[in-house]
Amino acid sequence: MGREFRTLRDMDGRLVVRDPSISDAIKHMQETILKIRSLGKRVVVVAPPPASNFDIGLCLERKASGKPTFGADNGCQIAVSDYHRYHARVLEFLARLPARRTSV
Repeated sequence: MGREFRTLRDMDGRLVVRDPSISDAIKHMQETILKIRSLGKRVVVVAPPPASNFDIGLCLERKASGKPTFGADNGCQIAVSDYHRYHARVLEFLARLPARRTSV
């Protein structure tokens, strides 16, 4: 993961700064999900919305007002490959997060 994030971990009563890991994130997400379910609630985990290296809102606003758009191809559309590249870490996390489906 990137250097822009750090995590704090309680190790024998001391807080220790660590680099983040997907494995730790999955473990803690699973603990959170189990705790929420123990309260009788359903949990839904969703992927992030489409995003790329341009401001989609500004692009759509410019397009709607007839102004030229910048930074986007095909009229403010986001290619699936751009979405996968932009959200690679989150999508890896979600792919590795075990799914548990229950009936409603």
